[in-house]
Parts: sequence; C-alpha cells; structure tokens
Amino acid sequence: MIKPVLAALMFAASAPLALAASDDELRAAIVGAWGQDSTCTSGTLTFSADGTFALARGEDSDTGTWQISGGVLSGATSDGASRPDVNLTIEGDTLVFGEMEETLTRCAP
Repeated sequence: MIKPVLAALMFAASAPLALAASDDELRAAIVGAWGQDSTCTSGTLTFSADGTFALARGEDSDTGTWQISGGVLSGATSDGASRPDVNLTIEGDTLVFGEMEETLTRCAP
C-alpha cells in the first residue's frame, strides 16, 4: 500500500516541472544577455525588461522590440522589419528557440 501512495506522490510532485512556463515567467527569465556559449565572445543577444532587445555580433548590431504571447517570441527590428515568430522555452541558463531547437546560453556575469 505504501509503494503505490509513494509513487503517486512522486508523480504529483514532478507534475509542475513538466508544465510549460507561463508568459510572465518566460518574460522574466529571458531578460539578460545570451550568446553561443557562456563567454559570449562571438556576440550577444540582450533582452531588456522594457521589451527591447539589442544584438551585437562583431561589427553587426541591431535593436528592436520583443514580446511573448502564448509561449511564442515575436518582435521587430528598429527599422520596422518583423522577426519570425518562434516557440520559446528556457531551461536554466539555456534559451531554446523553435522546433529546430536552436539554443543560446546565458552570458556569464
């Protein structure tokens, strides 16, 4: 009798971990600088809490706005060009974009 109850409790306790993050949680978690690895030496994509972003890679740079709705990241560059919408997940210090699972890592402080 104890084993089935224990198994049920373990399942119930792990269920919230499997749920997708809310848009508010994603908005809070995305804020900061991200790069190809934690050193961010090859460039950064920085999301600010005010809904703006900045991309810096070598001599290339870009700025714009972003938003998250329904777990989908969308945005536009400062010249008005829209960026493709992508599904978004954040797992610890890893940002995962879309079905192709392109990833960025949070830059080390």
